Amino acid sequence: MTTPPKGFSGQPAPRMTLLLRKTIVQALKEGWVQCSADEDYCVLEDERVVGRIYADVILGVAKWQWAIKGVPYGLPPPHNGIATTLGDAKAAFKKRYEEVTRQHQGQR
Repeated sequence: MTTPPKGFSGQPAPRMTLLLRKTIVQALKEGWVQCSADEDYCVLEDERVVGRIYADVILGVAKWQWAIKGVPYGLPPPHNGIATTLGDAKAAFKKRYEEVTRQHQGQR
């Protein structure tokens, strides 16, 4: 049996669990102005909104856009991106979010 990788504190690094919740559901929960897009999701970590993934049409082609919350608005990739499928968008978001989180933890 292998042991989990160690975090900076010497303790096992926690597993990151991200959850997608329809933005309209999160809007009701948080008291935001409601939106009506069906293919629009908030990305949550421990019930805290950390990003967004939503369907869009770019040059006539259906795509999925993703962005990490908490970085300056309009910041270019790698903090946001475009994917062909929802699954690809989720994977790209998670990969980048884990990188950003590790970098942030290393600066403490």
